[in-house]
Formats: sequence, C-alpha cells, structure tokens
Amino acid sequence: MRMSFGVLPGNLVGPGSAWGWGWTAIGFLVLFALWGRRAQDLRGLRRVDPSSLAGFALLAFLTALTPVLSWERFSGLPFRVGFPLFLWLPYLIWGGQLGPGAVGLIGLLAGAAAGFLQDGRFLHLPWIVALDAALISALLFQNDVGRPFRILRQPLVAAGIGWAGWGLFQAISWGAFYPSWPEALDGIWTLTATVALPSGVSALICGGIAQVLHARWPERFRTRQPPHWPVYTHRIQTRFLVFFGLWMSVLILALFGGVVALAIRQAYEERTRALDRGVRRATEQLMYFLHTGDTLLMDLAALGIPPDAMPVTVALTLQRFVQTGPIYQAVLWVDETGEVQAAYPAEERLRGLLVPERAAMAQARLARSVVHTEVHRLPDGQAGLSFVAPLAGEPARGFLIGRVRVAQHPALREVLASLSEIAPAGQGFVVDREGRILMHPEAEALLDLFPLPAALPAGTLVQPIISPSGTVEEVLLRRLPGTDWWAVIRYPRAALIRRAAERALPAGGILLGFSLIGALLFGIVSRLLARRLERLARAAGRMAGGDLEAPILSDGPDEIGQLAEAMERARHGLRARMADLSLLLELNRRLMEVEDLARGLPEVARALERATAANLVRLLLPGPGGSLRVFTAAGEVPPEPLDHACWEQVDAHTEPVWIGPGVRPDDLAPALRSERAPRVLGVFPIHLGEERVGAAWLAFPSSHRAGSSERQLIRLILSQAAVFIARARLYEAITAERERLRAVLECSPDPLMLVDARGNLLDLNPAAERFLGTHASRALGQPLAALLRDAELLALLQEGVPPGQVRSRELHRADGRVLWAGRYDLRLRDGREIGRLLFLRDITPFKALDRLKSDLIAAISHDLRSPLTYMRGFVTMLGMAGPLTSRQQEYVEKIMGGIDQMTRMIEDLMDLRRIEEGIGQRGICRLGDLIRDVFHEFQPQAMARGLRMTMEVKAPGVVHGDPAWLRRAIANLVDNAIKYTPEGGTITIGLAEAGGEAVIWVRDTGIGIAPGDQARIFEKFYRARRQETAHVKGSGLGLALVKSIAEWHGGRVWVESRLGHGSTFYLAIPQALPSDAP
Repeated sequence: MRMSFGVLPGNLVGPGSAWGWGWTAIGFLVLFALWGRRAQDLRGLRRVDPSSLAGFALLAFLTALTPVLSWERFSGLPFRVGFPLFLWLPYLIWGGQLGPGAVGLIGLLAGAAAGFLQDGRFLHLPWIVALDAALISALLFQNDVGRPFRILRQPLVAAGIGWAGWGLFQAISWGAFYPSWPEALDGIWTLTATVALPSGVSALICGGIAQVLHARWPERFRTRQPPHWPVYTHRIQTRFLVFFGLWMSVLILALFGGVVALAIRQAYEERTRALDRGVRRATEQLMYFLHTGDTLLMDLAALGIPPDAMPVTVALTLQRFVQTGPIYQAVLWVDETGEVQAAYPAEERLRGLLVPERAAMAQARLARSVVHTEVHRLPDGQAGLSFVAPLAGEPARGFLIGRVRVAQHPALREVLASLSEIAPAGQGFVVDREGRILMHPEAEALLDLFPLPAALPAGTLVQPIISPSGTVEEVLLRRLPGTDWWAVIRYPRAALIRRAAERALPAGGILLGFSLIGALLFGIVSRLLARRLERLARAAGRMAGGDLEAPILSDGPDEIGQLAEAMERARHGLRARMADLSLLLELNRRLMEVEDLARGLPEVARALERATAANLVRLLLPGPGGSLRVFTAAGEVPPEPLDHACWEQVDAHTEPVWIGPGVRPDDLAPALRSERAPRVLGVFPIHLGEERVGAAWLAFPSSHRAGSSERQLIRLILSQAAVFIARARLYEAITAERERLRAVLECSPDPLMLVDARGNLLDLNPAAERFLGTHASRALGQPLAALLRDAELLALLQEGVPPGQVRSRELHRADGRVLWAGRYDLRLRDGREIGRLLFLRDITPFKALDRLKSDLIAAISHDLRSPLTYMRGFVTMLGMAGPLTSRQQEYVEKIMGGIDQMTRMIEDLMDLRRIEEGIGQRGICRLGDLIRDVFHEFQPQAMARGLRMTMEVKAPGVVHGDPAWLRRAIANLVDNAIKYTPEGGTITIGLAEAGGEAVIWVRDTGIGIAPGDQARIFEKFYRARRQETAHVKGSGLGLALVKSIAEWHGGRVWVESRLGHGSTFYLAIPQALPSDAP
C-alpha cells in the first residue's frame, strides 16, 4: 500500500473484454438517461453562483487526482488498484444544492481526468465516478417526507451508501479484466477485501466533514427542494409492491447467501474428501511402486551371479530384466569393491556410480535387503531414484543397482495424476522434508526447492497465496502415510468458486423462479385489493362531491368489505344529515323572510314535524301578565292545560325532559301524569344564551325512540327559533322606537336632517322640508351638500367634530333672522362614524329678547354704579366712626366682597355690551406676547392652588385686532381653567397657526364638561351645575365674553371635553382682516 500524489498510470487500458464494453455502454446509457430526466439540473447551473460552482468543480478535480492510496502488489493487473482519499468530499458538500444531473456531469469530467492521469481505466472510471456522484447527490437533493428519507439526506449516511455504490461499480469494472468469471469473482473478492476498509474510513471522514458543513451553513449546502411525498406513496399498490419487493429482496439475498455459504462449505468438504482420496491413492501407488521395485530387484539378486560369469552374459541377463520388468529403466552390477562390472543400457557402465548409490550400498550390505536412495540427479542430469540390493552369498559378492527416472516412469506419473485429480485446474506434486520436489508434472521443476513452513502439521495445512492479479491459490500440504514425503496440491480458489457456483446456481435459479412467481401472485393480489380500494376511494370522492345517491356495495366479508358497509352506512347518515341541513337552511330562509312571531313560529313547528316523527308540536312563549302564547303549525292557538304543565316542567328543569315507557321523572306535573297525556313526550326549553325565551313540546307515537341525531336536530331547530324570537322582539322594539322617533321628528318645529357617512340624506322632518324647499321624496338619498344653499351651514356639516362633541354656530340670514345650527356625529362603539344629525332653530325672537335684556341690564348696571360707589365709600368709612368688633369686621368684609362681585359683574356686562356694539380699537396684535403676559400674570395664582402651568407657543400669531379684548379673552379662559382644575393638575396655554387662523388653546386636566352642557357653555349667565363645582364663584359671563370677543374679530370659539379627563378651549382668530370688519 502506497500513498501517491500525481503519479501517472503506466498505461491506458480500455474496457478489457466484452463484459467491460457492455457495462461501459450501460453506464453511459444510464448517465444519458439521468441527464434527460434531470435536464433542469443542467439548466440550473446557469443560476448557480459562479464562484461556488468553480469551487465545486476545482475541488472535484483535485480530490479525484490526489492524494491516491494504491496497492503495488497487484502488478499483474493492467490498471492501478487504489482510490483517491477524498473522492466523495465535493459531492457530499454540494450534492444537495446542484442536483444529480449537474453533479453527475462534474463527476464524469473528474472521473475522466482520474482515468487518464491516475488509474488508467480511461473508459471505466468516468461513468463509475459520475454514477456514484449522482447517487450521492440524489440522496442529498431529495426532500421526501418521512424519517427514513430524512436520515438518507444526512451526509454521513449518503457517504456510506456512496461508498457501497462505488464498491459495486468498481467490482463490475474489475471483473472485466479477468479471463473467466470464477477468476473475476476471486479477484473482485480479493481487491474488495483489500480496498474496502480504507475506502470506507475515507468515505466516513468525507461524510463527517460534509455533515459539519451542512449543520453550520444549512442554507448554503442543504437541499432547497420543497417537501413532497415519495413517488411510491401515491398508490397503495405501489406501496405494497415496494415493501414486498424490499422484503423479498432481503429474503432472497439471505436465502441465496445461505445457499452460497452452504455450497462453499460443501465445495470445501468435497475438496477435503478428494484430497483424502487422492493422497490415499497416491500413497498406495507409491507404496506399490516401491514394493514392486524392492521385490523384483531382490529376486534378481537372490539368483546370484557365478564367480566365473562373464560381464557380457550378465549384461544380457540385466537387459532381459529391464525389458521385461515394469519398474526399472537401468540396472547395474557392481562388485564388492564398487566397480561397475555390467550394466544395461551399456552407457550406464561408463557413467559410474553416484554418491547416494554408494551410501545405499553400505546400508544394503548391513541390512541384507533392498535400500533405495532419495531422489537425486542421475548421471544424465535427470531426477531419478536408485534401488540397491546385495547379491546372494555370504559375504555379498556385489550389488545390483536399479535406476528409475522419475519424470518418465509411468507408475510415478500415475501418482501425480492421483494428486492432480484433487485440483483439476491446479497442480499436485510431492516434496521431501527439505522441500525438494521429488515428483512434479513438469520435469524441469524436479529437485527444485519448495518453501515449507518450519513446523509441519500432522494433518492438512492450507496456505493461501495471492497472485499479482489478485486471484488466490490455496496450497494444501498432506504427508503421504508411511513415507517422509509430502503431497503438495496447488488449488485455485476460482476452481472452488466454480464448484460452489455449480451447486448454488440451480438453487438460486429455483429461488429466483419462486420469487418471481411470488411477486407475480402478490402483484395480482395487490392489484385486486387496490382496485377494490380504488372503487371505495371513487365512492368517497362522489360522496365528498355531494353525490349521495349511488349505493356502495360490499363485495366480501373481509376488512375491505366491512369498510364498504361502513361507508354505505356513512352515506345513509350523510344523506340524513344533508336532509337535516337542507331543512335547517330552508327554515332559516323562511324565518329571514318574516319578522313577526305569528308568521315565523308556525314555520318552526312545521320544520319540527318534518324533522321528527312527532304527532304534535307546540311552541310556548311567555305572554303579558304571566299568560302563555302557543303556536302550532297552523298558527297561534289558545293555551291548554298541557301547555301550562309543560311550561311548569321547563321552569323546574334546565335540560330537555323526555317522558316515555320506562322514563318518567318523579316531579312531573299532574297534567303530564294523566291518562290523556301523550305516552311519549319531549319538553325542550328554548334558550338564547343564558336567557330562556320559550319552550316547545313534541308528542310522539308510543313506539318512538328518539336517537341522539334526532335530539340534536331538535336542539338546532330550536336554536334557530330562539334567534328568530329574539330578532322578532328586537324588530318589534325597533319598530316601536322608530315610530316614537318619527312622532318626535314630525312634531318638532325645528328642522332636523339625518345623513349617512357619505353625506347622503337619510331622513328629515316637515320643518326640514320647508327649510330646504323640497319634498322628502325628492330629497332622500341625495347629497345634503347639494341641497344646502348656505355656505356657513355647509361648512358646519363638513368640518371635523371630535367624538361625542356637539359643534354649533349662529347663522345670520339676509332677512334678519338668526338661526342656531348644530351638528352631532353618530358613531358605533368602535368609533366608526355611521351618520350625522344636523339641527337648526330660529332664535331671532330669543336674540331680540337678549338685546332687550342687555339693554335693561346695561341701564340697570349704569344706574347701579353710583349706589355701589356710595356703598363702598360708606362701608370704608365705618371704621372711621369707631373701632369695630371682630364680628362687625367680618360683616364689613362680606359686604365689600358682595360689592366687588357686583362691580365685576356690572363691568363684564358693560364690556359685553361694548363688544356687541362693536366698540374696539383694531391694530397689529401679537398673540404670542399676550399669552406670555397672561401666563406670567396667572402663574402665581396657579402655583398657590397647587397647579402646574406650561406654555407651548409655536408661532408668533400676528393678527389684526384689539389687544385689550384679546388679552381679556385669554385671561378669562385661563381663569376658568384654574377654577375648575383640582390640586395637582396641569394647565397648558398654546398657540399655533393653521388654515389662515391663529389658534389659541387652553388645556386643563380638570373635571371636564358633560356633552349636554357643552352646547350652552358659551351662553350668558349659564353655569354647569354640579356638586363638585358648587363652591366655585362666578357670574356665567366669562365664556360668553370670550365668544363675543371671538365673533367681533371674525373668529370662533369651541370646546372639547370629556368628563373626568379635562377640557380644551380653542379660540381661533383670522390672520387676514375680514372684509366686513369695522
């Protein structure tokens, strides 16, 4: 195993075989299909951030090329065995963003680069990397609903699955470079076992890095696909087939794995048995060969050689022995001195004796029997075996030596054949303890050394040897019984795989056949079940669409049939509910068309008769003076004793009361216990919220049993009846109130006009018709602004009025009349305006009386000034007449207080008259300066009363007016605020300019003014009489004086106030000189 960085492959190899070409074609076809199906992924690359896409592509190429972990021991393969350590990292990071199509394209290019520059498989590696990258991206890109799919979206899990897919694709590619499928399986197993663990660790490391990145920046790396249901969940048959397929796949794999394991085990056992047979047969053959050789040579030696025998004669004897015997290929006669006297073939005499043969001669002399040597090199260089036998006689007169060439002897070839039968595709040979090859199918291998383990076991030793191509050859060692030789069997694992496959494939085919038959049967059964369920689903769809007429038939007693029966019952129930709903809607429609009880409650009674099996329905309502009003389907009828009994029963129970066979409450009224009472009776209260507005009782046939749905329907109908009763009573009350209001409007001498929120005239009285000069039939519905001919009245209608306030003003008509006009906005509780009320009153007589009163008051005031002066003088002089007691002094002070109060009132009246007569001096006046003067004048007084005064002058307020009168108006407003603000309050004096006017406001946190008092607050001598203001002294002329000053300047004055929240008085003076100003 070696780590390399950027090492070029030794050579470039194509697919390797037809198998490889086929899988290459399949791989690229799958890629093209993927791009055709996921074309949007390729188009989406244009919307990806270029820097992010470039980073992904660069990382994909770098991780595909370096660093690479490779294994050099597999040099027998035409490609480099290894993998890039961080191959999966870029696809695990960006796979959830780009989609399988785009990731597969980048993987194809990176795989091509790796194939050319690293691996050598320039046609295999592109589709391997591309498909594996697309697989990882598909797992990360999907957003299917469910926990399994949420787990599959995790980079760690995707890394594990991508590693498994990469191993599968690599195995397919590796197999293309072996000559046969058993060798391919053998090599794939070796390569996979070598690469699996390191590559798995690498994949998990890449998955861990990607998992951290996805958790840290999910919006950048995780999928943006909307959640959706998996495809297989759209149909129940697909669900069945998917889960059945998964289960069957696992089952088949488990069973086939068991079959394969059993076949491999049987193959090993068969090999063990074959080894036992082969070793036993080879031992028998070898023992037979040695025994025969010993016997033949010993028999020849026992005949002896005469002392006077000629070598030529002996050579002929040896020739006949060799040619007729099955063992020896050469025989020598050696005398006791070790000299070869005769031999056959003759050239053997010239070659002489070998060292092993001389050693064997010494052993044979001592043993007086045949001794054979170890396998050694014969004089001709071939491996051979020598037998030495002493000649007969005492002492031995020589020796016979028989030579056997191991590679050429048929008997020894049979031994090798017996060993080779153990491994038909392998080799069998024999070695001695030192590892020298004694017998081998290849002659040139004889006497070579074969590596043996240091400790040789008594049984069979198995040694696996991995070849450079990755295939494994198992070496079996077994000692030949009775010898010191070892049988060596070289057994290719591919042969074992072939033997196991020959056993497993038939069983696997049977399993596959049964599985296909099972899948077919399951598909048929699931299709039948799915069709039945689809039929029920269509029926449910029809029911959901409102079609409740088609029956749902059950086709069996199983669960689906029971479901059909339940749906049929539900259909009947829905039809009944729809009928009930239709009845309720029809009743509601009819009740909406009527407004009085006499027409509506019979409809309720008829609806109860239709909804139930009642023989009689009577509705009871409380009447005047404790009486009962009774309604039936025919209309209102006189009450009967049973009606009163049912009413008493409702009084005693808040819940419905049912009377029937076996059900009879103990507190029944006597009328309900009589024989004339119905046998089955239901008494129901009619409630609207917590209020009981009536009752109903229904008589049923004696055999009737009311179910829960029927009782519920009765309660719903009576609920509608309760709403109708409340609405009818409200309509009666509204009608009565409207008639009373109509009477007031008709009898009022003042014009009254009601408009809606859009300004359209809703109602008016006869006085308003005379004022507008049009008939109500032509004016109603028209915009009131179009009917009014007075600009001041139109301005009053359109100007804003605070909620709850009344805005009013005096209108001076050209004919000398004076009208008092007022406006009040009608609002809902949430503050929304729904209309306006405009009212007018001719106050010309009151103005005349007011002028007469003013003249009288002025005359009286003028005449009172002199007596008051005398009174003040004489009261002051009382102290000069002599000392006064404390009580006398108190009386004097009270007299002086009264004189001062009368003097101020007379001065106010005189000022008011002067203002009304237009006596004043106009000039440029700065209201801001006047406000500051008044503020500093009254601040000590306010502080003495515990009040806080503030000033908000936001403009200079330059106007054309009388500074003295304006200062008097401001002072009156501030004095009024001080009087009616309790201790701890706040008074604010402000000035602003808006709409061509200088607006002065005085805001206090006092007790506030009631809406009824606000309309008269500026009248002369008017004071709001309230308990908390009884101690406040005043004449009621201060605000009237402010109003007169405002009108003299062409301005206006108004108030906004809420009880308990204080008041704000506004004084608005035009900043332009009025055209009619004096």
